[in-house]
Amino acid sequence: MHAKPLKSNYSKDRNRFLELVLKICAIILSACIISCSSLGSTTSIEFPRNKIEQLEPKNLKKISKDPSIYSFTPDEDTKQPAYFTAVKDCSFTAESSKLTTTRQLFVGFDQLKLLRHQEVLQQNILLSIAQVKLDQTYFGVATYSLKEGSCVTDFIFWMQCPPEIVDQEHLPNLEKHLPAFERIVSLGIDYLEDKLQRA
Repeated sequence: MHAKPLKSNYSKDRNRFLELVLKICAIILSACIISCSSLGSTTSIEFPRNKIEQLEPKNLKKISKDPSIYSFTPDEDTKQPAYFTAVKDCSFTAESSKLTTTRQLFVGFDQLKLLRHQEVLQQNILLSIAQVKLDQTYFGVATYSLKEGSCVTDFIFWMQCPPEIVDQEHLPNLEKHLPAFERIVSLGIDYLEDKLQRA
């Protein structure tokens, strides 16, 4: 009788990491839902395949349907994966600031360090960079928040932080990919605007 092969440490680590990825998205969605009024609604945005195929980098793929989470490798040299999700929340007032709505996304993490905020993409979107800790693992997070009336659309990207940059004031492994993230955000906004016009 042959003994069953033991599951490799690589497979165990990969499964644990994917669980963390899903948990991060669950925390973000929960934070939005908790803040919602009875008149508001929070939805995870799913992009159709033909839009995914237009995105750069070309290796972007869906790894979760509900909520919709996508993974891609922005750097072919390091092969370090990045993850992306988009959430729309229409529970806010017209007076709510983008900074206030962004902060709620980070409720629920074990540790949070907000590093910077800045307006990007024609000064219409608030970019926030943060480092979060979840289950003893550190991640760099970049959120792009677009506010229109009572609705806020958040495009959220995250990558695991290498040990050498934990607790630093900059996240070079994440920040060097901001141009790639912003291309995805721009195409995502165009898709949502087209969808709204057709409705």
